[in-house]
Amino acid sequence: MEHILQLTLFHSRRSQEDLLNFHMSAIQESAELLTQEGRLLQAVQSEDDYEIDNYVQKLEKILERKTYLIEKLGGKLKEFRTHLKHEEILSNKVSMPSY
Repeated sequence: MEHILQLTLFHSRRSQEDLLNFHMSAIQESAELLTQEGRLLQAVQSEDDYEIDNYVQKLEKILERKTYLIEKLGGKLKEFRTHLKHEEILSNKVSMPSY
């Protein structure tokens, strides 16, 4: 049981690192997307002859990317929570005295 707990702890740590690294990169990419969005909105508002179809197409791409980032981050968070729950269960089993 101790070996299984150690293996679970290892996987939890890897999952945590993966979550934190992806979260950081998602924040950085989201900031860039926000900048693109601001420029796009500014362009459509300031130019009388701005192609609205171009605006719609670019906004759709930005929103699709944001949605992907949020869904992937949510998936990594869910995976990490699963590891934590499994770790807690095993830890409780290992710490329980045997009679």
